[in-house]
Amino acid sequence: MGQYWEITAPNLRQSLPVKDGFKLGEMLFDGTPSRLVPFLVTPLRASNLCPPKNITYAEQLEVKAYTKRPHSGDCVQRPTFPMMRLPVEAHYLIFESLDLVSMLYLGLTNQYFWNLFKEFFPQFIKRSVTSCLGAWAGTNVIVVGDYADDLPDGLLTDAISKEMEEGIKDGSEMRPATLYDLSSIRYQTCVPIDQIFDERLPNLLDLGKKNTKDDGRGPRDIEDIVSLRLTDFLQDEQLWVLRNLSTYEYVRAEAIALKPEYIHGPFLDYIGFGEVIMSRASWSSDPSCAMGYDRDITRGVWAGDRFDIVPLRCLADGNDKQKWIDISDKVVRKIADIWDSEFGSNWREDFPKYLDRLSQKQGQKRELAFKKYLRQK
Repeated sequence: MGQYWEITAPNLRQSLPVKDGFKLGEMLFDGTPSRLVPFLVTPLRASNLCPPKNITYAEQLEVKAYTKRPHSGDCVQRPTFPMMRLPVEAHYLIFESLDLVSMLYLGLTNQYFWNLFKEFFPQFIKRSVTSCLGAWAGTNVIVVGDYADDLPDGLLTDAISKEMEEGIKDGSEMRPATLYDLSSIRYQTCVPIDQIFDERLPNLLDLGKKNTKDDGRGPRDIEDIVSLRLTDFLQDEQLWVLRNLSTYEYVRAEAIALKPEYIHGPFLDYIGFGEVIMSRASWSSDPSCAMGYDRDITRGVWAGDRFDIVPLRCLADGNDKQKWIDISDKVVRKIADIWDSEFGSNWREDFPKYLDRLSQKQGQKRELAFKKYLRQK
C-alpha cells in the first residue's frame, strides 16, 4: 500500500489537498506542490482588492438596462415579472447567497442583473484570493508521512501534543494520534487557489459564452469581467524569492526555473518554489516514498520551518541583523538529482511533457465533474 503524505500547517490546523496521488513519489511530480505557492506569496496588490475600474456599466451599453442602481429617493421602473418587483436590497441578498455558476446564470438574464453580477463577482473573487494568498506565510509547514512516529524539534505546540496523546478512535478503541492523523481527519482542508483561476473561472467563461445570445443582446464585456489571473493580485515584480524564515536561507526563481519564459512572477511552470519546499520539508520515520530518489528526502532539513515568497527587494527591506544566505545552487543540484532519478538524464525536456499529459487528463476529469455539477443544478 505504501506511505501516504499530507501537506499541513499544524499551528493553523489546515492542510492542502493533493492533485492526483497521495504518495510522495506521486505528489512531487503531479503539480501538487504548486498549490502551496499562493499560500506563501505576499504582498497583495491593494488596488485589485476592489472591483476593476474599467467595468462598463449598463448606461454605457447600446442595450438599454432595466434600471440603473437607484439612489435614495429615485423612482425606478422595472419590468413586471415577479423577481424584478423585489426591492434592490433583496436582489443584493440573493446575489450574496449564490455560488459562481448561479450568480452568472442570474446575471445573464438581463442587463439589470448583469450589472449586479459585475458588482458582486469581484467581491467573490476578492474573498477567495484574500483567504489564500499569504495565509501560510510565516507559519510552520511540513509534508508529513503517515508512518511518522517522531517530528522535528519545536514543531508542535503543547495543545497539539496533548491532542495527539489523547488520541483518535480506531474502531472501538482509542489510539495515540500522529500528526498525519490530525491533518487528514481533523484539520481544515483549504481550497487551493488554482481551482479558482485554472478551473472555475475558465469553466465560468465558457459557460457564459455558451449562454450569451447570438444576436448581440448578451453582455459584451463578459470576457473582460471573468478573465482574471492570479498575478493580477500581486505586486509588479520581476524577481521573486522563496525565503526560509527559520534558517535565513533563500532561493531565487530564475535559478530554479527550467526556462526564463516559465517564470510568471512567483509562479513557475513545471518546477517552482512548491517543489523546492516539498523536496526539503518532507518528514517521516520510514524512508518509503514511492520514488527512485530516497536519500534523506523523508528527513527533510526544512521540515517544520517557516516560509514566505516575496519580491527580491524584501531581503534588504527588513530590519533583521541576520544575513540572508542564497542556497539556490544547492537546491538546483538536489532538484536535478531527484528528477534525474525519476525521469532520466533528459528530464528537463521529458518532465514538462509528462506533466502536460497528466494535466490534460486531470482537466478532462474536472470537465466531466463540472458537467455533472451543472446537470444537478
